Amino acid sequence: MQSVAGSTSSASADKGEGAAFSAQWPGLSSVRIGDLSQFVDSGDADAWLQARYRALGYPGTDIVDANALLFLVHWEAFHGVRATRSQAAGLREQMAAHWARQEGAQAADEQALANRQRIYELVAAALGREADRVQGQTGAQAALSQAIRQDFQRQTGNDLATIELTGAGFQASQDAVSQGGS
Repeated sequence: MQSVAGSTSSASADKGEGAAFSAQWPGLSSVRIGDLSQFVDSGDADAWLQARYRALGYPGTDIVDANALLFLVHWEAFHGVRATRSQAAGLREQMAAHWARQEGAQAADEQALANRQRIYELVAAALGREADRVQGQTGAQAALSQAIRQDFQRQTGNDLATIELTGAGFQASQDAVSQGGS
């Protein structure tokens, strides 16, 4: 597996990558997406990633970019809106600070880190494309929003309903703060 920025063709670098990713999907998200293998193997996932990285001003070259994009896509899908470049930059800076604290772990196993980056990218692409697909379909959008919220809370311990995305990254919403949340 390789990151999107390192990709040299429009199709996935590993033709079996789509099937392997599809097999992992149930452990990554509760959102049902039927054509994951084709989406990855056709190169459409990488094209989606390249376009989003470009639109956000992210280089798309490391775990920081992938992690920021993954969190951003969750936030966007839950709220049903696209983040601004300023919000995206703030979240990327927040992720860079997080990963700087993890530097020792990064150096320990570069292949594991590269695999994690690729998974983050593919999850972001799959969820982002699904959010685009259901945009404007009230029932489908609400169901996706709730599934995304539950997945994010299960995976990170944070509730997207209590998080605002600002130019400084994720912040506790004023409602959560006034109710004693974090």
